[in-house]
Amino acid sequence: MQLRTVVEDYVNAALRSAVVETLDDGTLAAYVPLCKGVLAFGADVHECAVELYRRLEDWVKASLARGDTLPVIDAIDLNIEARRLLVTYHSAEAGEAQNDVFDDEHDLEAAFDRQDRSA
Repeated sequence: MQLRTVVEDYVNAALRSAVVETLDDGTLAAYVPLCKGVLAFGADVHECAVELYRRLEDWVKASLARGDTLPVIDAIDLNIEARRLLVTYHSAEAGEAQNDVFDDEHDLEAAFDRQDRSA
């Protein structure tokens, strides 16, 4: 079983405070009020949530790299050890981290299969 990083916990906490709006064409737009400039769109709730997760993760990583002060979300303060986080942060694309959000049911099934094999 893989452990989530504090960055992943932070992004998940941010997702819980997301505001979702339905646009005129039926698609969804989502943003987190505390995370300025992060906006995601999707055809449905799942697609929008996956996109928002990715954008939040990229925003956190870029903010840490620039030395920006991040908002404290659900008592998670990434500013305390920002330098250390940036050095140790790993992304899902590298295959090192697993998120609680999957692109589709095939990815979810594959995650279950990997979990079963490692147990």
